[in-house]
Amino acid sequence: MTKNQNLSATSVAKRALARAEGFKSLPATDGGQRERFLRVLRKSANISRAARAAGIASSTLYDWRRSVPNFACRWDEAMNEALDTLEEVLRNRAMEGVERPHFHGGEITGYYRTYSDNLGLSILRARRPEIFGREALGTPEAEDKSADMVNRQLDQIAESVNHCKPRPS
Repeated sequence: MTKNQNLSATSVAKRALARAEGFKSLPATDGGQRERFLRVLRKSANISRAARAAGIASSTLYDWRRSVPNFACRWDEAMNEALDTLEEVLRNRAMEGVERPHFHGGEITGYYRTYSDNLGLSILRARRPEIFGREALGTPEAEDKSADMVNRQLDQIAESVNHCKPRPS
């Protein structure tokens, strides 16, 4: 019996549909590796870390991103969730501060809260560059291009997520 005779009719139909839509190949199964990758990516926003945790070479991931239907959209959704979480944590640290121990004589004698004005300003520069960007603050010689880069990347992620087809339930 050949390999193709072992495939179910559904699997054959999925492969044919994928090829018709311009995809070169559709792996029959990945042993849950894609889901593990997406789960870790959603928590870490780190592609290399997620790839290692799922036991997948990054080159394989990028091949899947190009060839497996809806994988790129799910990847972008996971990254977007991770970045939203990171932004929320950083905003909380800037606004609510971080509790730190106070030491005296090698012993903890109490706690105090620290706030990061720099972290808050970085978030404001990224989200409202027209008001808080370097040029708006009167320092064009120290123009901060990172805010523009972050905003462009967030816009690209949002655009790609908006173009994704809804996943079947």
